[in-house]
Amino acid sequence: MDGRLTIAHHELLLKMAKTKYDWLVSKKKWGAKSPDDEKIVAMAAEIKSLQGKLKLNPKLAEIAKGDDKKGGKKNKKDTSNKREQKKDEAWKKVPPKSGDPKEKKQGELTFHWCEHHMAWTVHKPADCRLGKKHKDEQKLASVPTLRPRPPSPPPP
Repeated sequence: MDGRLTIAHHELLLKMAKTKYDWLVSKKKWGAKSPDDEKIVAMAAEIKSLQGKLKLNPKLAEIAKGDDKKGGKKNKKDTSNKREQKKDEAWKKVPPKSGDPKEKKQGELTFHWCEHHMAWTVHKPADCRLGKKHKDEQKLASVPTLRPRPPSPPPP
């Protein structure tokens, strides 16, 4: 109704919806197939016929089976050397002293001090998703909300 119906009860809305549905069915506009539907059905049939013919690259098939070097664990953190990992994680949490550069090179990677994570990260602070999220939350918090005015006391 595009906003023209301002006061309506749910019963009236249901009755109007049913009437509209019945009219669309009688005019064969409800559930009518579009020309694109036939194309989609044809493409689905073609894909089904191709499914049996396609094969994965041997390397991909090996990974899909889980026969990789990690013993079938896909995308899991390597926990074989926890002592080294703790050492690696410890230096990342030490902030730079005042006057020290906020960028350092470790091996092949360049790390940046991210004030949002309070840690050395590979991303630059300007690119930090956490920082953007905090900014968005602060913007929402700073928007004043409308509150109903408390009732005024009756005149004496």
